Amino acid sequence: LGAGDKGYMVLHARVEPDMMKQNERVCRDWRVTNMTDIIDMIYEKFPEPPVSVVLIVFARSLMEDEAKKKADTTDKFHILNDHNGKAINEIVENGMWGGKVKVVEAGSRMIEETGGD
Repeated sequence: LGAGDKGYMVLHARVEPDMMKQNERVCRDWRVTNMTDIIDMIYEKFPEPPVSVVLIVFARSLMEDEAKKKADTTDKFHILNDHNGKAINEIVENGMWGGKVKVVEAGSRMIEETGGD
């Protein structure tokens, strides 16, 4: 970050399919698994950008593996995974707070790009 930057925020939403299925049994009354709802909550808490960069941490490979499965209109996890992937792609591509805040992806893709196992 350079001079004048406000710092960064880390968003680790845990919206991957394995986490959604696991949390169907645990904490389901409190867990938010819809990425749009999570983003909306951030905007509600911070109407103005509190940071210059948001680092979003998630396992893209797990979400992409689920997305490759045959679409099943009765599988709520598959449907929500598709929605969440689109919501994440939107903020990574276009930023948050109307593009004022850059969103940087970390997680499985970052590990793969840095040569980690």
